[in-house]
Amino acid sequence: MGGHQAEPGAIVRRSMYLIRRYFLLAGALALASVLAAPAAQADTLTDVLACERIDFDSCAALLQAEAEKTKLEQGLVAVLVDASQPAARRVKVAQVLAAIDVRSASEVLISSAQTLQGKPERVDLLQAAARLGNAKVAPQLLDIVEHDGDVRACTLAAGALGILHEKKAVAALIRLVGRDDAPRLQAEAAHALGMLGDPQAIAPLLALASRPQVYVPARVQAVDALAALHSAQAVVLATQLVDAPTRDIGRAALRVLQAVPTAWTEPAVRFALETPGLRGEAARAVQAMQLSGCGALLLQAMAAPDLDVQERPWVLHAIGKLQTPGAGPALLKQLQVATAEPEKILLLHAMPEVGDKTVVPELVLILQTAQKPLNNHIIFALENLTGQRLGPDVVAWRKLAGLDKP
Repeated sequence: MGGHQAEPGAIVRRSMYLIRRYFLLAGALALASVLAAPAAQADTLTDVLACERIDFDSCAALLQAEAEKTKLEQGLVAVLVDASQPAARRVKVAQVLAAIDVRSASEVLISSAQTLQGKPERVDLLQAAARLGNAKVAPQLLDIVEHDGDVRACTLAAGALGILHEKKAVAALIRLVGRDDAPRLQAEAAHALGMLGDPQAIAPLLALASRPQVYVPARVQAVDALAALHSAQAVVLATQLVDAPTRDIGRAALRVLQAVPTAWTEPAVRFALETPGLRGEAARAVQAMQLSGCGALLLQAMAAPDLDVQERPWVLHAIGKLQTPGAGPALLKQLQVATAEPEKILLLHAMPEVGDKTVVPELVLILQTAQKPLNNHIIFALENLTGQRLGPDVVAWRKLAGLDKP
């Protein structure tokens, strides 16, 4: 999708992800510094290969492996090329190399895959090489989706072809989208078509997304692919799917409305702002469509007791970016009733975006009794609202806010 700027919601999500990863990585590095280097490396390699799944959410050791990847590379490659190692263990090593982005290992993955010729694990190694950006595996992967009858192999290969943006795979992936007997393969093929960005895929993706009996993740991937393709034809379908019984489909439909902003879809967005589970994506749609008339609904969504914690950042970001009238007092009121510290921090960071300086005196009063780390975020809000850099000096803030006048 070259030429399109990243939407603000995506920037927020990426920022939150990087912050979380930063603190986790900092903790991992601190732990590593107190361990003897050889022992720590051996322990990390053992721990990461003991994980049932190789991803950052379920394998805590993977973060440490990422921090030590230069030191661990030799040990991982040694396991990978050792033909006496069980194939499943070599697959896990391949997944680790891809997850921690050891680009220099991609050629070894390809050569090791040849030693597993005829075995299903071969595709795992080819997929790992594709994740590392090695386009040499594209012909082999394309051959798999065109001729291999194994559903799992085709699923892995389809995803890898999407990662590589292999345009020659479009026709084969369109055929896989029609595989009603293999719903997970359908979902992966739809996702890959969205990544390839070929308009030929729009019609089959619309057909897949329109069918209620289809496996829900496959429908979601089809709708998301239509959003990635900026399909204007999908907008009508998306307005109908916002009210789908499954919230995942409704959220995907709202992502289409974000990708193809259209004025007449505002009623669907308004409906979503009032619907639990849809408010976050609806707020992003409000921002994409610049629906300034939805300000009151955004403030209601912010104060809704059933607002999901994952949705709150999007709602607050939309309130700030649209300069919603009355947002300053509403944010302050929500800050006073909020009990969870993460929610308070989000509210404080939204206040400078709104730019309402009338909240400054009340923030100064809150600062007087606030404890760390919350007081740091109050100072952040005050400094960015006023342009003054007074730090933790409460007396100076009181004077600035006019609280000490006779």
